[in-house]
Amino acid sequence: MRFNIFWIVLGLLSNNGAGQTIPRPSLDRLAGAVGQIVVPSQDQYQRTQGSGVIVDPEGLVVTSYHVVQRSGTRAHAGVSNDVFFNPADPTRTDFPLDTKKMFRLQFVRAELQADLALFRIAKYADGRALGAGQKFPWLHLSSFEAVRILDPVFVMGFPQVGGDTLTVVEGKVAGKDAAHEWIKVDASLSRGYSGGAVINSIGDLVGIATEIRADVEEIDSERKGDPNVRVLYGIMNWVRPSSVLGRLLGSSPPPSARSAGSFLDAALIGGRVTSSGGKPVIGALVGLLKQGSQLASTENLISYARTDTAGQFQIRTAPGKYTLRIAAQGYAPKLEAVELKQAPKTLQITLNGTPLGEKR
Repeated sequence: MRFNIFWIVLGLLSNNGAGQTIPRPSLDRLAGAVGQIVVPSQDQYQRTQGSGVIVDPEGLVVTSYHVVQRSGTRAHAGVSNDVFFNPADPTRTDFPLDTKKMFRLQFVRAELQADLALFRIAKYADGRALGAGQKFPWLHLSSFEAVRILDPVFVMGFPQVGGDTLTVVEGKVAGKDAAHEWIKVDASLSRGYSGGAVINSIGDLVGIATEIRADVEEIDSERKGDPNVRVLYGIMNWVRPSSVLGRLLGSSPPPSARSAGSFLDAALIGGRVTSSGGKPVIGALVGLLKQGSQLASTENLISYARTDTAGQFQIRTAPGKYTLRIAAQGYAPKLEAVELKQAPKTLQITLNGTPLGEKR
């Protein structure tokens, strides 16, 4: 979340309501599912980027896309290669970055229009493998319909002004925007909360803290013809609701407030991308687009994945008809019309072209 100190101070002074809090046992149960998203910088010093939430017992982690975005334009930046998840421990007053407790994340896909990215816990940060059948604490999804204006909400995350410990702030639902898929809350948020959990009074996940919008006007206080003062009239925090998370995970959220199952049973498409010479194409961008699309844009890009060192990729989404667009440097882009059902679908895709370093 992009903010400056002037807006933060005013936000801290705002009235967020009072009276309802999360019982301590609930906080203890929820905290392990929320953590820091940590991305190493160029000097290898690990710095906090934002917050993340485990949303499935198999270890699926959701955060805001801009938290893990590489430098560059939004359309071409991609996701950082090294992303770690540092789960919260509310019993500790200090909260160091401990590689024995942190997890290394593996990128699954992103929904750029919603500013969301999905990862899977792959192993421990120090290289140790996960235990066989290891499960993780996770947050149940609340339905969009269950969220009501003036409901109390609690935002859990790691704001930069809050140090390295879990920070929880309280607020209310200020509004809902079903057409553009937003929930508005009045809790005081700042940078670092991006990707954090917004939960209701029973501990279900309402959505992901995503964006802060401020009503700012420049005023010419000295009447000299040039504005010299910026006045803040108010701020609003925007949350991506669980209905969008359900789509990102590959399944619509359940109508009930709680879900007992895993989101790994959605429609799955995968395969291998090779050159005309049969070599794997590494790092190819495989975009899942709306049916009939020719080019990827923020309006029609549903999800995407990149091929690994073997040229393989996987994307999970809801069943339906889509267009795949596969692109890689040095190759001509390719379009594939696909229909996804519950049964996994595997493709063998060949790209025409000659990248640098490969002989004709």
